Amino acid sequence: MSKNICAKQFLTEEIQKIILKNWDPIGSNYLLPYKKEHMKIEKIDIPAAGTWARDCELLCLSDCKGFKIRYHRDEDDTYWSLQCERIVAYKVTNEEFSTTGYLIKLPVDGAFFEILDSPWIREFGQERSRILDKCKHYVLRFYDETIEIIAQDFVFEQLKEKPIINC
Repeated sequence: MSKNICAKQFLTEEIQKIILKNWDPIGSNYLLPYKKEHMKIEKIDIPAAGTWARDCELLCLSDCKGFKIRYHRDEDDTYWSLQCERIVAYKVTNEEFSTTGYLIKLPVDGAFFEILDSPWIREFGQERSRILDKCKHYVLRFYDETIEIIAQDFVFEQLKEKPIINC
């Protein structure tokens, strides 16, 4: 009987090691699968990007006729427009919930990032790889929101003046 208990304990410990190696916690109640060693976060270092998580204030988000956001960058008091015609998906998360799962690994320095070997892109599966192979997973951190987008590319444009918001 003691051999069975030892074997059960050994298997339980091995399973726990596998889970801890390949899964990360979300919140305090459940787990989200993704391989830590594959995913990489790269800061997008361009003039339009904020210097830290709350540097940019989202003013407007529209998904009518493509995806478009307008925002204010506090660091240098500039206004920007970001536009993308070819998006697969996007999600907006309130600031209080934007530090869970892989988002908790975002660097403090910077506000716009690309997630390489994205777990979110992998969720869409291999059958659509013809489309997804051309896409990237972007994370844009604003003062009160975090926007994640799977898209091919963005076009940033610095606005000459504060935009009139009508979205």
